[in-house]
Amino acid sequence: MYLVPVGQLEAGQVVARAVTNPSGAVLCPPGLELTQALIDRLASAGVDNVAIEGSGANADRIKARLEALDARFTGVNDPLALELKQTMENRLRAMLPPSSP
Repeated sequence: MYLVPVGQLEAGQVVARAVTNPSGAVLCPPGLELTQALIDRLASAGVDNVAIEGSGANADRIKARLEALDARFTGVNDPLALELKQTMENRLRAMLPPSSP
């Protein structure tokens, strides 16, 4: 299972964890195969990310973003900026498949 931004979802991917709206209503149950129409509806509903079954082909891109993030914050000592970096890093790491370091 891995987390995919709605804008990067593809038809045929399978939902790994229920997708809910802010009030908790289930929009997509686990095991549902995504269609383009459903992806469009999720985007319209304000869903940011969806947990997808599989290993995650975009792991290399996420790792590259993590490296770029480290480079961008090299030499930064401001506590607020470092907190922002940590938040972004946590979010990117949550998108990695479980087998990726």
